[in-house]
Amino acid sequence: MFRSKYIPEDKDISAAQYLAEFMCERIAHKDGKVLTTKFWNKPEWGKVFRAQITHANKWLKSYDARSILRALKTFRGKKIYSLGAKYLLEPLVKQAQIELDTAKEKGGDPVAVDNDAPLTRKQFKKKSLLDEL
Repeated sequence: MFRSKYIPEDKDISAAQYLAEFMCERIAHKDGKVLTTKFWNKPEWGKVFRAQITHANKWLKSYDARSILRALKTFRGKKIYSLGAKYLLEPLVKQAQIELDTAKEKGGDPVAVDNDAPLTRKQFKKKSLLDEL
């Protein structure tokens, strides 16, 4: 189960609710807004939250919640603002599910695989005579 950031009590929520909260956070951040406690009761966010839960439940029938979250946190996944964008999200989720399945088969902890590690590029610069000293 997952923990909600927007419920004052420490209650577990379903995976669909967590995914919906995650997407609403992303939308709010893009629009420069702040989500409040129980934001789904507000008229502005209620419809969006319910739509995201519906899409999340469809995804959860086929894929694990961790693979969906992992896909949304990738470089390409960070540009997705709705779980209804199946054509954008499906290839990423399939890849993340394959990675989780192979990690489980190897006996490792699939949660420990960090997909959010910053990517670093190799520095390309000319070597000078001073670099050799």
